[in-house]
Amino acid sequence: MKNKILKSLFLSIFLASTYSICVQASPTEYIIGKDRYETASMIADKLDYSAAVIVNGNSLADGLSASGLSGSINAPILLTKNNSLPDSTLKKIKNVDKVYLVGGDGVISPKVETNLKKSGKKVIRLGGKNRIATSHAVANEINKIKGISEIYYVNGWTGEADAMSIAPVAAKNGNPVILTDGNKTSYRKNVKSYTIGGTGVLKTYFDSFSERIGGKDRFETNSKVIRKFFPNKTHVNLSKSHVLIDALTASALKEPVVL
Repeated sequence: MKNKILKSLFLSIFLASTYSICVQASPTEYIIGKDRYETASMIADKLDYSAAVIVNGNSLADGLSASGLSGSINAPILLTKNNSLPDSTLKKIKNVDKVYLVGGDGVISPKVETNLKKSGKKVIRLGGKNRIATSHAVANEINKIKGISEIYYVNGWTGEADAMSIAPVAAKNGNPVILTDGNKTSYRKNVKSYTIGGTGVLKTYFDSFSERIGGKDRFETNSKVIRKFFPNKTHVNLSKSHVLIDALTASALKEPVVL
């Protein structure tokens, strides 16, 4: 009898606590497509745009630098397969005039580019021999469009999560994310820069203007980035920390992404 009373009391307290939490919780909206391509297209529905940025949905490498370009032209980040554009993506670019392809022929085939041109789109491909070179090409395009006021350096090989933490900031400010090997970079401007990630992924500052924002892991770095750049946030987007493609497409909303 005593055990039954204790169990009943515990259940009552648990239910009361749950009810209290539910009442006080902020409104939650789910953006969930049948796959990553449809999820990206649903995020695009929240934007008013006349151009689009397209990256390979199965290869995040070149897409790591896409967020700054997205912000500089107020465009969504949509996803493609290597040789074909999914229907969900095609629907979202039906009325756009210009499409940026971020990545070389190895990640977005010439066939995709040709088909886009045949449909009447102006296509600009930004790609290099590797992800680092691609990030430089994207940065040069941003500089041509609007100029660069800040740079965000990340490790392009082991700092993908850190790149996603800073991606909404890059989108909001229309500034480039520059990928590095963790030790050096050839891309510098005489502007304020941020080194995103701890000393385990970025062993050095890349110029005398740089400020490091990093933690013991991806979660602490993510938290510090949000506190630094979104001090008055009223809305956040949550995304899985080890499957980062949704975090990338969400960065176009220019709101903090919590991993």
